[in-house]
Amino acid sequence: TKKVSASANMKGDADAAGKELAELKKKLAAESKAHGEIKLKLTAAEKAAADAKKALEDQKKTCEGEKSKLTAEINKLRAEIEKLKAEIAGLKKAAMPSAAANLPKIDLPMLVNDPTTLDGKFFSLFQGLNQVKGGPGEREKVYAELTKDGNSKDIHLVPFQVGSAAVAGKEEQDLKAALNNTEKSARFLVVGYASTDGDAASNRKLSSQRASNVAQKISAISGVPQNQIKAIYFGQTTRFNANYLTPNRVVEVWRLK
Repeated sequence: TKKVSASANMKGDADAAGKELAELKKKLAAESKAHGEIKLKLTAAEKAAADAKKALEDQKKTCEGEKSKLTAEINKLRAEIEKLKAEIAGLKKAAMPSAAANLPKIDLPMLVNDPTTLDGKFFSLFQGLNQVKGGPGEREKVYAELTKDGNSKDIHLVPFQVGSAAVAGKEEQDLKAALNNTEKSARFLVVGYASTDGDAASNRKLSSQRASNVAQKISAISGVPQNQIKAIYFGQTTRFNANYLTPNRVVEVWRLK
């Protein structure tokens, strides 16, 4: 009886050990499968990283090539800009009024002695004004062209007494009315003239004083900064007719957009 009982116990232990071994094999197989999947994922991740690295290197090479092309194009454009600047400088010198060429500097507030130093629309307007070589009829035709695009407008004309550069009381009030509701961002070209009476040198000085005085009045009345107001002079002219208080003894006020 004792032998039978011992044999039964041994068989039970063997069965339990067999079951445990089977479970361990099952777990090992599952872990082995999981390990294989992890290994596959790791391999895929390593390949993706390698592909991304190669793509980044290719992109870097492409960018370097594009950068080189852009640098060459920029250098080419810079050379063209310098060439255009030289051409513009030549055109500006050619556009100087013969009456104002090689003249001594007149040192007055806000006065531009050399109109070729004007920038952008200021210079374009100066060029247009310089086209008028005759009387009122030609002036009206040129001014119609100058104002048709709306970028510049002759908003006021200030008359002066003979030999005077002073802005009289009535003329100052009229100027205030013309400047009503002027924004601080406004820009003005102020152009001085004189009649053909007297000598040219005196009239150059007189027309420049008139332009400077009106420019200062505009800044004081409107609050527009002085650097946005340019005063120039043309000296003697016959472009204005007798309908004005004092023909040709005037200052034009042009507003630019």
